[in-house]
Amino acid sequence: MKKLTMLLTIFLSIFIVAPSVVFAGDYTLTIDGPHMVAESAGTVTFTVSIDRAVDAGDGNVFFDYWTIEGTAEAASDFTAVSANHSWNEGEGADKLISVNILPDSLVEDFESFTVVLMNAVVQNGGTVSFSPPNGNTGTCNINI
Repeated sequence: MKKLTMLLTIFLSIFIVAPSVVFAGDYTLTIDGPHMVAESAGTVTFTVSIDRAVDAGDGNVFFDYWTIEGTAEAASDFTAVSANHSWNEGEGADKLISVNILPDSLVEDFESFTVVLMNAVVQNGGTVSFSPPNGNTGTCNINI
């Protein structure tokens, strides 16, 4: 009877607690940055945040990023970037993505480019999602 009571107690504890548990290896990333900068700003910085420090045993959490032209053109309005970042186990500090803005003497309307996050993975398994859903982009308008 004692064994059955213990098993029932453990089962009920797991059942009651489980719905509120964040499973190891499941992470959420968000990207934020200025929505508008002056062409004279020189650099625009986007911030990528992870919802918590990487759990021990998960390995690193990786993501790739790159810029995509909109109405702003790479090499004439901004310097294209393409690279990756990662968080090590125990780390949860924001990662920064900097994009150089290239001034010119042309009179133009607002121009924009986008920074995209892709290929986010947990080294030892698990999932990475973006918040909000499909929130893996940050767009910046350049005020000329």
